[in-house]
Amino acid sequence: MFGLLLVVVTYLILGFFYAWIAGIVAREEVSVKVGAVVVLIPGIVRFVLAVSDIDVGLLGLLIDYALLALGSKYIAHLEWKYSLIVAAVYTALLLAIGLALVFMFSS
Repeated sequence: MFGLLLVVVTYLILGFFYAWIAGIVAREEVSVKVGAVVVLIPGIVRFVLAVSDIDVGLLGLLIDYALLALGSKYIAHLEWKYSLIVAAVYTALLLAIGLALVFMFSS
């Protein structure tokens, strides 16, 4: 039960960051709930790939970028140029957080 609560809170925080970035880039209001849904879709795809033991490597960044761009366009209803920019910024942010966690826990 605690694990599920932790996952929900994590995706709400990530959704807030997504809504914040979309608000800065597109100057449109995106709710945290919509941001959490947009961020949850690449998370589900990554989880399915990890469970099925498919190693995507750096191709995973491209998958995340494409899913975030599509989610920004069709779920958050942003224009294409803004959805591509938001997806690029958010993918870079996720890469930086991932690298920081890897370096922090590797030693």
